[in-house]
Order: sequence, then C-alpha cells, then structure tokens
Amino acid sequence: KCTLPSASSGWHKLSVERAWLLAKGSNLDSSVLQEGADILLLEDLTVSDLRPTQGAVAGGYVVTASVPGVVSGLSGVEVLAGSSVVAARPVSTAGEVSFVMPSSAVAGKVSIGVRIGGVTSVRGATFTLQLSESISKVVPSQVDPAGGSTLRVHTANALTERIGTVSSIVSCMFDGTEVPGRVVGERMLTCVVPMRDAGEGIGSIRLRNTVSGVVGRAISLEYLRPPAIQSVNPSVAIAGVSVTITMVGNQLERLGASSRLSCVAGETVVSTTARLVGRAVECAFASLPVGVHYMSLLADGMDHIVGQATVESIQG
Repeated sequence: KCTLPSASSGWHKLSVERAWLLAKGSNLDSSVLQEGADILLLEDLTVSDLRPTQGAVAGGYVVTASVPGVVSGLSGVEVLAGSSVVAARPVSTAGEVSFVMPSSAVAGKVSIGVRIGGVTSVRGATFTLQLSESISKVVPSQVDPAGGSTLRVHTANALTERIGTVSSIVSCMFDGTEVPGRVVGERMLTCVVPMRDAGEGIGSIRLRNTVSGVVGRAISLEYLRPPAIQSVNPSVAIAGVSVTITMVGNQLERLGASSRLSCVAGETVVSTTARLVGRAVECAFASLPVGVHYMSLLADGMDHIVGQATVESIQG
C-alpha cells in the first residue's frame, strides 16, 4: 500500500509490485496491479452536462455525460443512475462517458454518477425521467384524408399536472407528419389533421413531448372520405307541389347509424321525411320554391354533407 505523490491527471506507470491507488483519500478496489501496469490518476470525479437531460421512463436511449479527467480508451467505467448500476460504453472521447439509460418504474428526477475502479464521483448530475404521452382515445375515430378537421386527443396521463396549458409542448404525429397540439383540458388536447398523401386507409397517431423528445405509443386512425352528394333524381321539379328527391353519393351508407336525418334544398327548405335506401337517401319535400337549389344532408354527429348536385324547381 502506498500513497501517490502529487501528479497531473492522466496515465502514469506503476513501479511497485502491488499497490492500491489512493485518490483523494478513497481506496480503489484492491486489485492486484502488476509491475509496470498503467494507472489513471483523476481529479475529484464529477459528472455534469448530461445530453439529453430528459427522457422516457422506458429507457433504452444513449445519454452522454461530461466527466473531466477520463481519457479515450478507458473501459470498466460504471454509471450509477438512481438505484441502477450500468456499464458505460468504452470512452471514445476524452472527458465524456456514454451509457444506455435503464428503465424505471416511476417518473421523476434521478441522480447520475460514475464509479471508476471503486472510486465514486463526489458530485453527480440530475436526469429527469418522464412518462410518455399515452393516447387513450381520439374523437372522431375517422378523419378526412384531405385534412383540415380538428381531432380531440384524450390522454391516459394528466397533461396539466406536468406542462400546464402551454400549447406547443405536445405535438401530434400523424404517420410521418408532425403538427402542434393545443392543451385544452387536464387529459385532452386538440390537433388539426394534416392532409394525407396516401388518401384513405389506416394510419396512426402518437404524441411527442417537444421538450423531452419523448414519443408515446401509436394508435390507429382511420382516414375515410366524408359522405358527399354526387347526383340527384329528379334534377327538375315542379314548384309548389310535393316531390320526392333521391340523393346518391359517396359514403352515404355510413348514415345508417344516424338517429336523425334530414335533407335541405338551398339554405332553408327542409324535407318532411328522409330515409336511407341502400347507398341513397330519399327525401320528401312538401314543396320547393322556384329556382335552383343546392342539395345537402344533415345527420347527427356529422358535418353538413354537401356536393355540387342541384334541383331546379320550375313553374308548372
């Protein structure tokens, strides 16, 4: 056992047969060091400047810490992440130690330290483990691939507990397109659906915390063109008398689950009855005024269903 004289940090030759290194009064492991072995003298071990400083509780990502004094090629460094001890990657850049963050059952701040040959850092850094932004449901569950609609996203975790109501801290990732989110409740935010180049089909949505970079689990989202009127029959009617008009269009069969359905001619004339017949809607009007009327449909839980179809009402 010997006391090393004052020396600069770095690699030095050990010129005794057996020794235990004393670093600032702390013993290294009692490893047997052979004559001529290389030993590393370090200043007080400190950890600082973590990159990144936040991440998901699931772990599995690389974190790099500044540890002054470590030299390139050093191996056998241990990292203390809270109550976990993990092996660091071999040092490739002097003064930096990298490691894979282990998983944690809870979120919060954890202390990061290092241990080299039994000597533990006297000062560590703090890393913040965060819950991922997990989606419980989205409303509506079907959106128009043309984009522009507002999607309400309900989260499994309370948003306001962690980020208040700041808009832009959570973003929505629609497949590969990311758009800002707006927190509107403790467990809800809204996002405007972007246009989907792939058109109709099954896509996905997930949330990303733009501060920590943590990305939540994806859930499915169906892209489906909304119902639209394509044609009407008859297209000409006699003004002032009752008439039944059949509307044919895209996705009109989806209206079958609607509890209420009504047809509108122009802006004000509403049908007395309306019923779904296969992929068409039959609309009974008591009468239509003279003129050209754009036809539309109203259904519970859906936007105004329109198209370019018109009915011209003429004098008899």
